[in-house]
Amino acid sequence: MSKKPPATVPVNRRALIARVDRALTKQGRELRIARRGGMSNFLVIDNEAIADNDADLEKLARKIGVLEPWERLAE
Repeated sequence: MSKKPPATVPVNRRALIARVDRALTKQGRELRIARRGGMSNFLVIDNEAIADNDADLEKLARKIGVLEPWERLAE
């Protein structure tokens, strides 16, 4: 009998950005999105300095605790 992987719930990109932004705001930090040539980079700003230049949205969300283990970023 094979085990099925645990079910995950997709969270859309816009909702996850809002969650991360709210959590970072509480910490006195800010999430910004740099868009160039159809690509987006997520920047974390802390005290007017760039704390993370190329943040992975899903990893950042898990790190700060706004994305649960049963959730995933919907693509």
